[in-house]
Amino acid sequence: MLKGLVVLGLIALLGGCAAPGTPSMVSRSQVGMDYIPHCQNVSPTAQSPLPFTTEYYLTTSGSAVNEGAMAGTREGLAEAGGVGLLALARMRPPSRVGSADLVARGTPPEPFCMLIDAPSGRVSAALSKVMASLRQYGYRAQRVAADPAVFETDFVFRSHLAARWTDRFIVVAEPWGDGKTALFVQRDIFISRDGSPYLQGSSVGANETWILAATRDTARGK
Repeated sequence: MLKGLVVLGLIALLGGCAAPGTPSMVSRSQVGMDYIPHCQNVSPTAQSPLPFTTEYYLTTSGSAVNEGAMAGTREGLAEAGGVGLLALARMRPPSRVGSADLVARGTPPEPFCMLIDAPSGRVSAALSKVMASLRQYGYRAQRVAADPAVFETDFVFRSHLAARWTDRFIVVAEPWGDGKTALFVQRDIFISRDGSPYLQGSSVGANETWILAATRDTARGK
C-alpha cells in the first residue's frame, strides 16, 4: 500500500507539476540577452532539467485546470444543444489520430526556443542527428523540410496509472543574424483522463529543453 502511494506521489510530482521539469528561462527584461519574440525563451546556456522522459506527461501545474475547463465547455455545449456559440468559436474542432479524438485549445501554447551561437547550416545538421536519436523513444519523422529546417514527428501514445496521453514534436531552425540560429520546439501534448477525449495540455518544457540543449551541444561539437 505504501509503495503504491509513493508511486502515485511521484506521478503527481513529475506528471503534473512544473517544478521538476522547468528549464532556465530568459526574460525580455534581462540586459545583454537576445530575446526571440512569440516563444518561451530558454537560456542559451541551459542544461536539460531532466533526461529525456517518456514515463510521465510533463505538463505544467495549471494544465489540469485548463483541461478541466475545456472538458466543462465541451460538455456544456453538448447539453445546450449548440447554444454556446462564443465558447465553440474559441475552440478548434477535435481532430483524430487513429481512433483517438484530440481536442485542441483555442489558443495553443507558445513553443520553447533557444538562440544558438552557430550558423543555421550547422544547427540544422545537428538537429537532424538529435531528432534521429528520438527513434529510441518511439518518435518517427512524419515531415522533414529544409530552408527553414523543419522536423515533425508522428504522435506517440503512452499511459500510466493516472492518465493516457499522446504527444509529438515540431522543431524549426531559422537564421537569426550574426551567425546565430533561432531554434523552436513545439510539443503538442494531449491527455485523456477516465476515458475522456484527449485534451490539449501545456508542456512544462523539459523534453523541449533536452532537444534544444542537445542540438546546441552537437552543433558545437560536444
